[in-house]
Amino acid sequence: MAEKKQMILNRLPAPTWNWLRVNRTVLDWENENEIDLGAVVRSVQGKENEPLRLEIRGEGEYSRKDVDVTAEPDSAVTIIETFGAEQNLLVRTHLTARRNATIRLVQIQNTQEGSRLVSTVEGECEEGGRIELYQVLAGKGDMPPCRKLAESVIADGSAFEKCCQMFAAQGGDISVLKDASKFQKAKYSCELTAPADGYIYKNDVEKIGNASVLLGAGRIKKEDSIDFAAGITMHKKLGDFVKAGDSICTFYADDESLFAAAEEMYRGGLIIRAEKPTVPPLIYARVTADGVERF
Repeated sequence: MAEKKQMILNRLPAPTWNWLRVNRTVLDWENENEIDLGAVVRSVQGKENEPLRLEIRGEGEYSRKDVDVTAEPDSAVTIIETFGAEQNLLVRTHLTARRNATIRLVQIQNTQEGSRLVSTVEGECEEGGRIELYQVLAGKGDMPPCRKLAESVIADGSAFEKCCQMFAAQGGDISVLKDASKFQKAKYSCELTAPADGYIYKNDVEKIGNASVLLGAGRIKKEDSIDFAAGITMHKKLGDFVKAGDSICTFYADDESLFAAAEEMYRGGLIIRAEKPTVPPLIYARVTADGVERF
């Protein structure tokens, strides 16, 4: 019987949420009889490049494909990887974006029911370099039936059950997902209210994140601990109309003295005006077999 080795996936650079045990995924993988599908190594120059299309199909019970693409300075390239597998396929993609280069990676999954696809993506960017990642589950139809499918699995609870399976596969405690009362509760809360009537014209997400850190929900240094009861509940979002005194969000912390600094940080990124802002779209592009369609 072939020996199976363990692969460590999704390892976080700075571990968090230890009590849920989701800092990494451990996967059994058979290396002895693994079929090497070869490697694709490319170096791209210039901006007027045809998309690099890679049809990657698994062979045998276990197979592996390696992809390594470098975009040289001031270049741009789109890579379209289409995956097909009936059993176990491992694809390792490494991307390097040199100075002011852009790499757009589109991954289309068209694998068989019951198969297992493991796709790892690593990237390195020099100054001004950019890597964009789009992942698509193909073979389910066009937009209307796909939207209906997504809505139905949310409504019937099967999407949530799949989420629970993903947590369980990583050793997580799914009981807290099914019973929110098991989450830690903060000792104190504080409402941040609107200072005037108007529309939320700006709500700086970086300052919101920093405010959350000041409450104890994040780290300033890697060695800092996290207070899992701390955080922010949002009640209003960009473009919403508010009246003076309306609650915009609620702060939570175990130390009341943290609220003042967190509120100052949050309000530093909050602008309310009489005119309604232009709200950016939730979806910027759609990935098809022909490439990326930007809206």
